[in-house]
Amino acid sequence: MPGSEECWPPTYIATVEYGREEFAENELGDSLFPLDPGISICRTSYGGVLLVRTAVTDEELVVRTLSTASPSSLRRLLKVIFCCNTGTLEQCINANLGRFLTQPIRALRVSRRSGIARKLIDHVLTKELCVVAGGDSGSVLSVEPLGSEVCFTYQVFTKRSHR
Repeated sequence: MPGSEECWPPTYIATVEYGREEFAENELGDSLFPLDPGISICRTSYGGVLLVRTAVTDEELVVRTLSTASPSSLRRLLKVIFCCNTGTLEQCINANLGRFLTQPIRALRVSRRSGIARKLIDHVLTKELCVVAGGDSGSVLSVEPLGSEVCFTYQVFTKRSHR
């Protein structure tokens, strides 16, 4: 797992302006510290990607706080549903299927750098849940690579707009 152990497993994954990870780490920490003084924010081996571990799971509160603080280097904030080791991916997805049912999923986004075949994820999710429905409602499920792990996430904040 890239980044510090103090951030694993992450609650959120933040994508930030490439090359400004240290600044973004401080800026994001300053914004969210009043909500959780025990927050941990860690850089990863991927440029522009930070892990956030916090006790604050109320994403609406996080979004309101970030909207007010408006960290300049933050691009997207993704809520982590769960993470899996790539070696046991299919079993891990099957073990965590119930976590996908918390909200409708309208689309699936699999990062090319994850090395995970989109067809595998599509197959497991549609076979087991039939959740990737399309349309305008629901979240975009993203599969984000983090070394030998991949995290299943959905976007809660973007620089331009909010979910």
